[in-house]
Amino acid sequence: MDLARIWSETLIGDTYKKFIFEAIKRSDEFSLAIRKAGIQKPISLSNYKYFEILRMSKLNLREIMFDWNSQNKRIKKRNKIKLYEYIPFCQQLNKYYVSDLAQFKRYHKRYKTGEGIEELLLCPGGIDNWRFPRYPEDLCFIKNNKIWFYSVAHEHYAFLFMDDPSDVKFWKSIGIKFMESFDYEIDIEGRMCLED
Repeated sequence: MDLARIWSETLIGDTYKKFIFEAIKRSDEFSLAIRKAGIQKPISLSNYKYFEILRMSKLNLREIMFDWNSQNKRIKKRNKIKLYEYIPFCQQLNKYYVSDLAQFKRYHKRYKTGEGIEELLLCPGGIDNWRFPRYPEDLCFIKNNKIWFYSVAHEHYAFLFMDDPSDVKFWKSIGIKFMESFDYEIDIEGRMCLED
């Protein structure tokens, strides 16, 4: 099994679309890091419109806190993105949910690949766009309980584990560019077997 680091910047637009369709065909499952959508002051019943959206999301309301009266424009903007984009996106993922990944320190969840999932996975438009607060993070693809692709968007990391040397040729043909070298000792540690 060969590990190859790819230029994550090449996984955008049409290349990203081709990659996602191929990844779905080659995978049983995928995983994403789902963050809790919480900050600052508790939402009150006086903000009924927002409270109703959060209640319908079926998330633990004790974990969700918004400061609608904040003077900080950045906080207000992030809150709105979480409420109107992140939470609804995560709700759509729920029908594909399989299990949590206990090995990860953050909130990684496993999802099955299935009919209609491509539409959700195409939403970000590029691998480096899988970032909070708009989307979950760290998209990984899994086949037979082994991760064969993983990414860390905020670090611009993306790796492929390939069994067949012809895979490099295929991935290059859809527009993916590979890095010449990387720190093998550090990067190989990212390869995880998901069986207990």
